[in-house]
Amino acid sequence: MDLEELKAGGKLPSPTGVALSIFRLTRKPDVSLSEISHAVQADPALSGKLIKYANTLKAGSRIIASIPDALNLLGMAATRQIALGFSILNGNRKGECSAFDYSRFWSKCLARAIVAQLLCSRSMAARADECFIGALLSDVGSLALATLHPEAYSDLLRQGLSLPDKIERERALFSTDHLELTSLLLSDWMLPPLFSTIALHQDNPEAMPFSPESREFKLCTLWHFSDMLAEAFLSGERAMVSQMSRLIREARKIGMEPDEFASLCNEAMSSWAEWGKILDVPGKTLPSFEEMMASLPGKEEAELQPMRIVLAGQGGDLADSLSSMGHAVLIGQDIEEALQLVIQADPQVVISTPEVERVSFAKALRAIPSGQQAYLLVLSEDGGDESVISAFRAGADDFLQWPSSVGLLAAHLFAAQRFSRIKESISF
Repeated sequence: MDLEELKAGGKLPSPTGVALSIFRLTRKPDVSLSEISHAVQADPALSGKLIKYANTLKAGSRIIASIPDALNLLGMAATRQIALGFSILNGNRKGECSAFDYSRFWSKCLARAIVAQLLCSRSMAARADECFIGALLSDVGSLALATLHPEAYSDLLRQGLSLPDKIERERALFSTDHLELTSLLLSDWMLPPLFSTIALHQDNPEAMPFSPESREFKLCTLWHFSDMLAEAFLSGERAMVSQMSRLIREARKIGMEPDEFASLCNEAMSSWAEWGKILDVPGKTLPSFEEMMASLPGKEEAELQPMRIVLAGQGGDLADSLSSMGHAVLIGQDIEEALQLVIQADPQVVISTPEVERVSFAKALRAIPSGQQAYLLVLSEDGGDESVISAFRAGADDFLQWPSSVGLLAAHLFAAQRFSRIKESISF
């Protein structure tokens, strides 16, 4: 793929106006901060945002109130990057790709940037100001595809493909994918080379060709977690509460204990709302982390709530019964297919039917990250002690001799729902 050819077409997201002037100035070897300051002050809106941003980074009690002071704190590279990021945002709030939600895209980008900045401040994996802009633009390749190929990309988005399938389809249609485009654009815009590298792997840090101790791996996992938490923010209070156990578990993977995670959420949600007003980016009003956690224990549901369920086995009438209760049911005909569905759908409940070898499936399920948090109900024709014991030892949460009544199945699912809420609370 020739990036220069795409740029020549004039359709790629790119800085404009004062931000473009700043970008060009900072590429001159002899440019001074005073020249940059003069250029910035030609745009009152950008000036206000830079001063606001500088005040979020400063240490001490002195308020930064002028562009020269802000630039002295931020430095030339950070000023260029911030101007670039805000310019890309302002110039791409809408477009022709009907299935691409521009408003939601930027809202998530902003939330991701705020979380990444806070995490970088804590871990020192990268400069906090640079990490903010890097994370803000870390999915700009998707925006680029929506801009370059609005109709074809809209058709692709409507297919609701899994991430691996989406990337494969992007490459087939456009000879590139959103990760590669993001990497190329970040490099072209002179963001730190580290960002271009991790942009290629941010959706799957485990596949990075770097050791877990490397800076690349640590920052990539940080970006990945920031994206996950930003998506939870966008999903709203109810969805975030339902995901709380998983989020806390993922936070622990990057060395963050629950009390630190709670503090991070509160600060990020507050900053997201504040920056949303400044940048005119919509967001959601969320209660504090403590208020969301308080909704978990001790609140019994009057009815069985709809859940995502993966059935391992033939399914048949069982799938129909579960669907009639309002659950979203996916069927994996064998162990391999069921595990793939668990990875893709992140279900709350997995049911192993009698057609599947229960011990092998339970062990395989618990070996994958998305399977570790699912509630596993094993159905077996053999209700003997040995059968039950082997299932629990392999990783089952519950056991039901099958066939049985639909009412008894619903009771076990009710227990699964209640247990999951309690389990999440205990995880915290």
